[in-house]
Amino acid sequence: ELDKFQKLMPQVRRAPIYEYLPNDFRTELQRFDCWSVHIQKYLITDRVIEISRIQGCRVFAWTVNNVEEAENLVAQGVAGFFTDYPERFIT
Repeated sequence: ELDKFQKLMPQVRRAPIYEYLPNDFRTELQRFDCWSVHIQKYLITDRVIEISRIQGCRVFAWTVNNVEEAENLVAQGVAGFFTDYPERFIT
């Protein structure tokens, strides 16, 4: 779908969502020229963040509902996260 979308609207930023990381994760980020990547929180590692940054992608985690977990992910280098409870993160 991202291939089709890229051909139809190349000016729009792309951000794939991953529940599982493919073996060719780095190649996919290059191919789609992604602005960001949205990854299941359990898959986020220092290496995933490094690969994403090298490709110019910001990493967003999903679904993060615990404040401590969010703080840890941000400290690890994620640009942001998706949550079911935004009120927990408003200070």
